Amino acid sequence: MRDKIKNELYFHNYLKQSYNRLSIRYDKLLNGQIKPEREKIVKKDMALSYKNILIAKYSLGVDMFTEEIQVEYKKMITLLSENWEENYGKLVVFSKGVTVYLDQYTFSNYVDMIEIISLGILIGAPIEDFILLSNIIDQDKIKDFLMEYLLRYKIKDRFEITTENDEEYFRINERFSRLKGVINHEDKNIAKIELKLFLENDWEKAFSDSPLFKAHLSPYDIYVGYWCFMSAAIVKVKGLDDNEFRNNRYYPNDLI
Repeated sequence: MRDKIKNELYFHNYLKQSYNRLSIRYDKLLNGQIKPEREKIVKKDMALSYKNILIAKYSLGVDMFTEEIQVEYKKMITLLSENWEENYGKLVVFSKGVTVYLDQYTFSNYVDMIEIISLGILIGAPIEDFILLSNIIDQDKIKDFLMEYLLRYKIKDRFEITTENDEEYFRINERFSRLKGVINHEDKNIAKIELKLFLENDWEKAFSDSPLFKAHLSPYDIYVGYWCFMSAAIVKVKGLDDNEFRNNRYYPNDLI
């Protein structure tokens, strides 16, 4: 058991309910009980269910380096890749009565994508999965230093961006500026100190205006854990010494 907020019974029930919901949806899709225009939406939601299942399993204490974990990660990636649609997950603004889709994700979708990439790095997913993810990001014209840093760990010949997208309306960098600084520090001692400070001071604060860090209070059993997988992925990619923050409550140390 790794999580300190909920108990084993909670996570066993969460997983049971999640698998039951997925089974029902697979049956409905097979039997044509979901309207064609809703199939892609349903399948994308199923993909995120697999992401939450993986996180819940980590919280429960499950071994994350098994074939079963790889299979579920692959199912998630396949569902996302095959059902991603133009402008899905993008930030929308309205200017002079016109709907404008910015080439940047909403905060929750940004976190989802970073978590998915980070989990893949930590469990050792194959390069094919990262290529599918990179295709989605390229299709959406997303330019983000952290995403690219993690993707290029697996896709060695991926182009290196020199600028990020305009964030006039939604400032990801205000929330993750320290983390993005970590990946650029050549001095690993400074990088590890900054990462420690991010985990201690910035990770929870990044969600201060979001319901994501209040999931454990929900009566609908939506909590899976507050792990900062991106921090562990950076440690793995950059080769940092994590001794000074290894016991931080948000750091998934069993994946390193």
